[in-house]
Amino acid sequence: MEKEEVVKLLYEIKKMTGIQFERQLCDIFDKLGYREVVHRGGPDDKGRDITMKDKNGSSIVVQAKRWKNPVQPEAIVYVWDRKETFGADEAWLVTSGKFSKTALQRAREKKVKTVGWYGLRKMVWKAEYYNQIKGNKK
Repeated sequence: MEKEEVVKLLYEIKKMTGIQFERQLCDIFDKLGYREVVHRGGPDDKGRDITMKDKNGSSIVVQAKRWKNPVQPEAIVYVWDRKETFGADEAWLVTSGKFSKTALQRAREKKVKTVGWYGLRKMVWKAEYYNQIKGNKK
């Protein structure tokens, strides 16, 4: 992906539906080297939009929020509860927006990884960089 295409993707993320955002995150996580990336979003996702494993085999449950308004602490508690319910090793909340101060405080308490807009932008650039390296090795 060329620089212009990455910029366009970042712009498009802001316009995506929730399901489109979840699917885009799956693609990003796959490019970043996460394994067993599964999109579970939809009416029967039981609060797990995405599940995956890191390179060490740790299981991660991801809640994706394609929101304009700041994520509040209740969403942090919810994804932490999904981690506990399904026995995952980690819980992440990824948003196209930002987090309230109280949400970030709750995330630190519950050890939930938070990725807001600026972190998401870094992930997209890193994913495309890794994808180009993989493509050049073929």
